[in-house]
Amino acid sequence: MPAAWLIVAAWGAACSSTDDGNPGIALGGRAGSSTSSAQGPTGAGGSATTGGAGTGGGGATNGGSAGTLNDAGGDVVLDASYPRDAEPEVGADGSTGPPSLRWIGRSEPIANGVRFDWPGTGFIARFSGTSASVHLTTTLFSAPADYYEVVVDDGAPKLLTTASGAHDYDLASGLAAGSHTVTLWRRTEPLGSSVDVGPVTFGGGVLLAPPPSSDKRIEVVGDSISVGFGVECKTQSEAFSYPTENNYGTYQAVAGRALGADVITLAWSGIGMYRDVGGGMTDQMPVRYLRAVAHETTSTWNFANFTPDAVIVHLGTNDFAHGDPGQPFVQAYVDFVKNVRMRYPNARIYCAVSPMVGGSNRTLLQGYVKQVVSARAASGDTNLAVIEFAEPTSTGWGCGHPNAATHQVMGALLQQTLKTDLGW
Repeated sequence: MPAAWLIVAAWGAACSSTDDGNPGIALGGRAGSSTSSAQGPTGAGGSATTGGAGTGGGGATNGGSAGTLNDAGGDVVLDASYPRDAEPEVGADGSTGPPSLRWIGRSEPIANGVRFDWPGTGFIARFSGTSASVHLTTTLFSAPADYYEVVVDDGAPKLLTTASGAHDYDLASGLAAGSHTVTLWRRTEPLGSSVDVGPVTFGGGVLLAPPPSSDKRIEVVGDSISVGFGVECKTQSEAFSYPTENNYGTYQAVAGRALGADVITLAWSGIGMYRDVGGGMTDQMPVRYLRAVAHETTSTWNFANFTPDAVIVHLGTNDFAHGDPGQPFVQAYVDFVKNVRMRYPNARIYCAVSPMVGGSNRTLLQGYVKQVVSARAASGDTNLAVIEFAEPTSTGWGCGHPNAATHQVMGALLQQTLKTDLGW
């Protein structure tokens, strides 16, 4: 098959919040990270490049080739150089279909690629060839760099650190000829940066049909805990730095991998249901939840693109930062859950008790989430439950947040809960 250019439109759609208890911290780098400078263009002959020219609409065409809906719900627009009647690629896992990336999380099309800023966003690509690279354009806000986990085939994740501006980065090289997968998973969050992706280049081969989507789907709506703030911190007193933030190590990512489920995370450090860690009451999660790109007020997410079986609402930590938020918090919570139910009529919705809320405030939060569940039940919506994450042990803290060990415990609880309730 000749080399081909494929254009992939992502499925899709002012920072008032601050890091939980860590505003304005100067951040340092992580030893051992590597950033490659901009590379030259990939040579002709045996390479395939995917980009993301923004069409966004269904049934888009380019050069007479028909648009095709991929697993992620986006339009794959095939260039005329790709044979319209070609036999579909068949993966070792039995997947078939046109070559495309499978996007992780929320993103939206832009002029020359796709844009995202939520944690846990990225893509999975299956390809034949010996190398893969990606062009990223990073806009930094509060972070000194951006951070990703890169997973090649079933190998251990490796850290990729990216710089401000537009650069090409190696994802995999020196691979044996044959079929491979590469996953790019964003460790960091909207508070730190925003990213434009495209093109993705595969050396010595072609992009293949993506791995199949899971029939198990989880959506998590949260704050710094669900972001992965301080997951890699070693002690309670260690100062936060962005290299220690790792969404790949969060409870929902741990549970998702164990269950073989697809996970979308919508989380922002310092954000609340009713008010944020600084006491602000604008642009809280009920507002940003509607966006494909969290920073952009005109960005709109198409909820038909991802229908979860379970939604975990893990907010409230920051609402209690200045004391009891009272019934306005409960009402905001009830309204939000009502909105989620309107989007996902059949999803099991879990209202979480935060591991970071203790003492008398914990008792209040427990009561409030029970009020939310009861209020919705009174309206006829009984497909809700409370999930309570225990406070970390003395060794379970990092940078004032749950560390990797605590996230493992939380992930095990979520995994067992979903297995029991949903039959997974």
